[in-house]
Amino acid sequence: MILITGAIGQIGSLVVEHLLNMNVPVRVFVRDKNAFKDFHNSSLEMTEGTFEDRKTLKKAVKGVELLF
Repeated sequence: MILITGAIGQIGSLVVEHLLNMNVPVRVFVRDKNAFKDFHNSSLEMTEGTFEDRKTLKKAVKGVELLF
């Protein structure tokens, strides 16, 4: 599992798209799930939260092997 932060930005969104096209399991860590609605893929997981919220950050990194 690869965790992508900044997934709605210019670079992050391209990384997500590329990994999904390669059928790589991806999790995105976003502040607002509604802002990240363009991607619909079974290999995509979405976690909502912030770096300041330890509970959501811990959930986001669980089972992650790589971080971008």
